[in-house]
Amino acid sequence: MKKQESATVQKSRISSPDKQDAYSVLRRDIVELCLKPGTIVSIRDLCGHYAMSRSPMRDALIRLSQEGLIDLLPQRGIRISQIDLKRVEEERFLRVSVENNVMRAYMTHKQPGDAELLEESVKKQRESLLAKDFRRSIALDDEFHRFFYKATGNRFCADVIWRASGHYSRIRLLTCAERDIAEEVTRQHAGMIAAIRASDEEKLLTLFRNHLSKIDTDEHVLTKKYPDLFVQRDTSGKDEDVLRRDFLDTLKI
Repeated sequence: MKKQESATVQKSRISSPDKQDAYSVLRRDIVELCLKPGTIVSIRDLCGHYAMSRSPMRDALIRLSQEGLIDLLPQRGIRISQIDLKRVEEERFLRVSVENNVMRAYMTHKQPGDAELLEESVKKQRESLLAKDFRRSIALDDEFHRFFYKATGNRFCADVIWRASGHYSRIRLLTCAERDIAEEVTRQHAGMIAAIRASDEEKLLTLFRNHLSKIDTDEHVLTKKYPDLFVQRDTSGKDEDVLRRDFLDTLKI
């Protein structure tokens, strides 16, 4: 009975054409590391797995190719792109450039009670890390940062940045699997909240810049531990179960 329920839950997650289009659901599974970077699949496999027709899937693949999240391989299929550290650097640069101004503007928009709301977000993030729910942890991390965009009336900027950060999002998710790195992120968030309480703009900006630049150091840890996720190589084989397995769950955490 439990196996049947599990299968039903999985099916509802991956095949809900009435609620999500091919682009949204496939992008989510790439960014959330359900699909292993470097995996090669066919459009037929994807259509069957997500219970969608070729036309919307083809359109989705074109969009994802433009975002650098998949590689279209003539006569071979579709490769889930490996994490490109140069692309990560550029995506992070975009975010830091915009968010630095957002954080500065926030200090003139902050309201009583903001610190309590942010502290609750950090508390939930710590709980998700203890439960090894890394996707929820990243979602809460995003919620923490998007709070400042919302408070300053810059939701459009947030949407643009998050849509353009597929490679950066994947490496951030990998950092959550590293306990020391993840715990440091929540400590940095707590430090930012303390600066907000003290109305110390310069300290907030310094903590923020250190917070987003720390991934430079984290990259060395991750590339050594998961070299195949970052290094391009010619992979002509295909694991028949790659679409049915949740890649993040296969990591030895």
